[in-house]
Amino acid sequence: MLFISHRLYGLLFGIITIVYLAGLTVDVMNVDAAQYAAMSREMYESGSYFQVQLHGEKYLDKPPLLFWLSALSFKIFGVSDWSYKLPSFLFTLLSLLAVYRLGSLLYDKRVGALAALILYTCQAYFLFNHDVRTDTLLAACVITSIWLIYEFYKKGKWYYCTGAAVFIALGMMAKGPIALMIPILALGSHFALKRKWMFFLRKEWLYGLGIVFILLLPMCWGLYAQHGWEGIKFFFWTQSFGRITGENVWRNDTGPFYFTHTFVWAFMPWTFIALYALSDYFITFVRRKTLPEYITLAGFLLPFVALSLSKYKLPHYIFVLFPLLAILTAEVIISQITSQRKISRFFRYLQLLFIGVAFLISGLLFFIVFPYQNIWFVNTVIAVLLLSAYFYYLRIIDGIVIPSVLAAFALNFTLNIHFYPQLLKYQGGKQAAVLLKEENVNNDKVYFFERNSYAFEFYLQDCPKPVYRENILKKMKDGENFWVYSEADLPSALNEIGVKPEKFYSFENYKVQFLKIEFLNPKTRDEVLSKVYLVKI
Repeated sequence: MLFISHRLYGLLFGIITIVYLAGLTVDVMNVDAAQYAAMSREMYESGSYFQVQLHGEKYLDKPPLLFWLSALSFKIFGVSDWSYKLPSFLFTLLSLLAVYRLGSLLYDKRVGALAALILYTCQAYFLFNHDVRTDTLLAACVITSIWLIYEFYKKGKWYYCTGAAVFIALGMMAKGPIALMIPILALGSHFALKRKWMFFLRKEWLYGLGIVFILLLPMCWGLYAQHGWEGIKFFFWTQSFGRITGENVWRNDTGPFYFTHTFVWAFMPWTFIALYALSDYFITFVRRKTLPEYITLAGFLLPFVALSLSKYKLPHYIFVLFPLLAILTAEVIISQITSQRKISRFFRYLQLLFIGVAFLISGLLFFIVFPYQNIWFVNTVIAVLLLSAYFYYLRIIDGIVIPSVLAAFALNFTLNIHFYPQLLKYQGGKQAAVLLKEENVNNDKVYFFERNSYAFEFYLQDCPKPVYRENILKKMKDGENFWVYSEADLPSALNEIGVKPEKFYSFENYKVQFLKIEFLNPKTRDEVLSKVYLVKI
């Protein structure tokens, strides 16, 4: 039977937290994270908290919670990478608490503690806290509301119902109605299959819905003030359900199995165990045998299928379901895998495969993709990976949990300390903004030509105005000195109008969200790089 001491849990959570804290200082990533960071800064600077704007124009695509929290963080700590990411990291910690409490209620404290560790070390959550979007907040609000509703069911205390309503409202302000639909699917399925019909008729649900309605009023008022009833409809229907019905214009034709292969890498190093847990519970359900609970199985599978029907998909859309899957995975590890020798041996070999993959990826990143000169750092990562293999052969916690956690630590320590800082040097917009800050250039003297960059805006801490060929000539005739930034072919444009800049800078640029082998290979990297330009005229 699986047993990990409180001290060992504390040590494991502590070393993983080091990786998360290191990631807070890494540059924000273009495009989405940089855009949301720039919009949060714009909200903080303008003081317009009830009307989300982009470049001073109405913005409808995302609810306001991420922008509110990030703007508040900017107000308290100043505008920086880590202050933008801090609210999402704090909500991640809230997710861990909710998973621990819900896992403890559904099973026992061992399951709760292991589920929190599984969630904290899955690849999706490391990415969540680096490429920060609205979904990090959504995931925390969803699992917290599910936990509080189940706590209310168990103990009947009104403040659990109140808390659940608050987090459902916050989740809707983070991403939309999905924050309400996942708890309904998870808990509704559970109580229906357990034949707890009276729980659906409790008067407290009206009280909770009233709280949700009241808390959503400020956001709805802002939507109506900016966009009229179309804004309300977009929020409650088009943005979420419209992706299934086809009313939403966004579509990328990814196919119904897109999230299946996304899940394989996103839930690593626990993917294979999770698949076993899902299949075991699902087969038990199909055979009409009683399960101890249906919250985790239904709460993962039903939204997963619904999201797979969407016409527009991105990998992080399913990350909101991982807290429930972490509980199911932890329960199966404790109740089956570590207590049955044949199953335990099988999964030990699979987890050894992940340790090998972590070795391989770390080695490629250190010695080929971005060669690293600091040998002590390389040795530290290698030592941790060797330690994970050592624990595997000692069969500490059956060679499954601790080796997997240490391998996840080593891989993501490599990513956050070495790989991402090197990768994000290829965000030319950030490099251009840093140069302007070093030159002490007044932001009023900075313009962009044809194509701008959200990273440039965020690190410049301003939204530069556009400038056109005729404007450039006029400003020159008026004797004005100014700077122009562009991701278009600025040199050719200036040559066409006969302008020779006083200072000329170019920076290597790459769409860092879309990594390709040609970029990762130093020999072919130059072939896929583009240029961004910064000139003084």
